[in-house]
Amino acid sequence: MGKGGKDHLDSRVYEQRDRKPRQVHGAQVMELYEDQKEFIDEIRKLWPHHNRICGMAPTGFGKTVVAAKIITGCNDKGMRVLFVVPRISLIEQTERAFRAHGITDITRIWSGHEFKPSAKVVIASADTLIRREKGEYDLTIIDECHLRKQKILQWMTDFPDDRYIGFSGTPYAEWMGNYYTALAKARPMRWLTDNGRLADYEVYAPSTPDLSGVKVTRGEYGAIVTGK
Repeated sequence: MGKGGKDHLDSRVYEQRDRKPRQVHGAQVMELYEDQKEFIDEIRKLWPHHNRICGMAPTGFGKTVVAAKIITGCNDKGMRVLFVVPRISLIEQTERAFRAHGITDITRIWSGHEFKPSAKVVIASADTLIRREKGEYDLTIIDECHLRKQKILQWMTDFPDDRYIGFSGTPYAEWMGNYYTALAKARPMRWLTDNGRLADYEVYAPSTPDLSGVKVTRGEYGAIVTGK
């Protein structure tokens, strides 16, 4: 709980601690937190006017859960979605999370794994994806979209009508504004901490060492000079 204590909790989020599971395509899925619903609403407001939306949300917010909700809505409308992870090691973790949220028609772009072209959801790592031919999807969701992949950015430029949602906790790179035309913001980490969604934290860092007695030879630190 944040330093503000229980009295400072947003009642809507606090009540969500007792939220009930619901059925989604046969799976028991917990309801989203209110702040996650707000985040999706922010994206939804931008959707009619922007094909490339960046969603900013801090670590621990639950971006994969939010993505699962968006993907479910797209699939229900007959839309096919590509979800791009930054590392191959995250493919299985992401697929497990999606299946836990009732998304079952999934395939992977991954060497050694059978690819099912008819699947409604495709999961791929960015590095694998850029070595393949561009596929056709109704929506591409890119996790950690601040990690620059030139070929994906080129696809954005060459096919401006394609839809993209990028998720990032740190969308500060200047080049991102050339490709993403709108920004949806989730609640910040401090709010999530103060309202019981994230655990509070303490930061530790080393003190600045006194190097006045250290001899430097050819740009390298050497032995400590003691004067003895």
